Amino acid sequence: MAATIPSRSPWVEQLAPLGDPAPIDADLTTHVVVVGAGIAGASTAFFLLHHSELDVLLVERGRIGSGATGHNAGQLATYFERPLVSLIEEFGFDRTMNSQRALDRSWDQVGDIVDAIGTDLGIERFTGYLGMYTLNHVVTHLRHSALRRAADIDVPELLVADDTPFLGDLPAELDGLYTLAPRDHILDTLGTSDRRYCALLCEPCGVGNGALLVQHIIGHLQAAYPQRFRYADHTRIDCITLHADHAESTTTTGHTISSQRVVLCTNGYLHHEVVNLAGEPIDVEGHHRLIGTVGFMAGFLEPGQPGPLANSFIRNLEIGQDTPYVYVTRRKWDGPEQSLVCFGGPEYELESAEYDVDAGFPTAVVQEVDRDLVPLSYPTRPTGLPYDFTWHGLMGYTGNKVRLIGPEPRNPVLLYNLGCNGVGFMPGILGGDRIGRLLAGHQLELTIWDPPA
Repeated sequence: MAATIPSRSPWVEQLAPLGDPAPIDADLTTHVVVVGAGIAGASTAFFLLHHSELDVLLVERGRIGSGATGHNAGQLATYFERPLVSLIEEFGFDRTMNSQRALDRSWDQVGDIVDAIGTDLGIERFTGYLGMYTLNHVVTHLRHSALRRAADIDVPELLVADDTPFLGDLPAELDGLYTLAPRDHILDTLGTSDRRYCALLCEPCGVGNGALLVQHIIGHLQAAYPQRFRYADHTRIDCITLHADHAESTTTTGHTISSQRVVLCTNGYLHHEVVNLAGEPIDVEGHHRLIGTVGFMAGFLEPGQPGPLANSFIRNLEIGQDTPYVYVTRRKWDGPEQSLVCFGGPEYELESAEYDVDAGFPTAVVQEVDRDLVPLSYPTRPTGLPYDFTWHGLMGYTGNKVRLIGPEPRNPVLLYNLGCNGVGFMPGILGGDRIGRLLAGHQLELTIWDPPA
């Protein structure tokens, strides 16, 4: 695909001036090194300092907003990348539903961060809507609701059009988990004129600028913990050597960081080496070479602030097939009475181990947005108009599309909060809280995120 349009992220656009780079320029000793200053790394540093008395060094190979945190859809969501039924088959009912319950509570961790920083971070929380049009879509989500009900977790509202052709095919055991409504109400709520859509799921949702949040978190930590926190950018880790009770991380400039723990908060496609001198070799494939998908997004500014929205539309006949879902978000924007409307959906497998977040935006993808996304999700916008922002980001998944949060079984000096960032940045914030509590000595219940032995 020929790239003819510059890639320009709205989230990076909102950052305050970053100032001069501040790389590590000498050997250092600290309690914990957190590698990666995206939303996962910044949250991990925040909760480590909040829950413990440990000293924390946060290192970033680039600048704030230079990775996936500054090149995403900016959504806050509390659902998994895989159906609950699939997760239960792999991890069991209790472990899976404990994880869903914890993810639902991750809004509390967001609140902890916002309260501590004490400033308006532009995070808006509201109800988002998922549009569905086949029996498979509806039954899959009703079964999710049944599992949530069995685990005594809040059940989301699901509306089905009263003229839906497959009403009689809905299993009787799922009665009471959905409400009938006029189709026009469903279409109006979704903001679409596509009359295929006959059902919608109402889910807690939010929008926010993850890169700006990271910038505020780091600024807060520097002011609140000047003796215990240090941030360094332009600092790339070359090798992490693990001993029984400490680690030595060397930078590409030859400096060594000695620490009791190292936490990887990365998105894959890295080049550092991990050497375990206190046990079996550690297979770094899971966090070095994640399954790479590049997501493409486009946005435009429109006058007025009618309120936030986040609507998604399933396009596969069955959930789990290859066609990506379409989404549209709207949020307040800088300037007098403006909103930013963003579209996402096009995805392409990464063709090599190298990914350039600043590479140009393909013209063909703009045409795809105009042809397939805008008429479905935001039909009031005429197609063919220019976009104020066009950007892309790497969605790095672990092999089973479940995030890794916790200590490496072969050597707990190394910990993870990484992977599976295709569902908003809430799991990274939740992971930061879990790491902070673990290293503060708390006992935590088993979840699907615990690294496998």
